[in-house]
Amino acid sequence: MAEDDRRQFPRIVSVNLVSCKEADSPDGEESMGRTRNLSQGGILLEVHKYYPLSSVLDIQIALGEKIIQPAGRVVRLQELESDKVEMGIKFTELSEEDREALDGYIESL
Repeated sequence: MAEDDRRQFPRIVSVNLVSCKEADSPDGEESMGRTRNLSQGGILLEVHKYYPLSSVLDIQIALGEKIIQPAGRVVRLQELESDKVEMGIKFTELSEEDREALDGYIESL
């Protein structure tokens, strides 16, 4: 089965600023990046500093004027040119308010 066939939610191409850090390390280093795409279930994130597979992250994503704060798990890593990495992140926690904001943002694209 192709990866796209396993996805529960369609991916939408969108560039949004993101910051993240390991959930179990409140004083840990924060990583900044941008989304390459997003969905109701997760994001594909382009960053310089990345976290190992299965890391649980606290995330902030700028959606226009709104910032949502999901938690997510790193499910995919791929090296890119220019010392960048793509991280596939699956949301593990998302408040109802943030879910509504994300749904509204996706619908507006």
